Amino acid sequence: MTNSDHPAIRAAKIISEIQCSLADARIQEAIDDPVDEVIAAVDTRKRLSSARELIGHVAEVIRKLYVRLPMDSRCFSELQARDEAAFLLNQCYGGLPNGGFESAILEATDDRVPGLDWLYHRLGEYLKARLRQEYVNGVFSRYVDPADWDTNLAIAATLLEKLRPYLPEGAPAHRPEQFVDSIPDLFFAAQRSEYPTTSVFMDRFPTTK
Repeated sequence: MTNSDHPAIRAAKIISEIQCSLADARIQEAIDDPVDEVIAAVDTRKRLSSARELIGHVAEVIRKLYVRLPMDSRCFSELQARDEAAFLLNQCYGGLPNGGFESAILEATDDRVPGLDWLYHRLGEYLKARLRQEYVNGVFSRYVDPADWDTNLAIAATLLEKLRPYLPEGAPAHRPEQFVDSIPDLFFAAQRSEYPTTSVFMDRFPTTK
């Protein structure tokens, strides 16, 4: 086995690749900037008159956005875009008293509420959160899922070692193999290196004597 084949070496490289892929500037460029640019270009001056018109308006924005996403570029048909628009409106307005889609229609058609400016602001923020999560999931799928057990064990060991200084003195030990199936959570706990966040995460796993 050469040095480059050693699990610890492979683990260090994978962790570095994940850190680069999840850097704030990379995510800003891949997701936030395209979403902000497309949303900013929407003409929100016209008050829409119906649910059908609203779905069509949002569907066109969805089609323009996904063509521009560097990490997830795709072309929607008109029907697919309208289905996606209806789904997104229902999701990003979920939890409001009038329900998701009804609240979106009210915002778009009622002169007494902020209207399309606020609707598209809400939609943009929801899209960024959703696309960020999809992007993060994709990064771990690309780098962690194909790795063998020994490499993932070495990744868990490396991240766990980074966390140890932030655990209280005398805290019970944890074994790296406990975290092989939770590498994304372990990675973010290690990145934050904050005791409250770390403690809540570590409490999910039994300790060894």
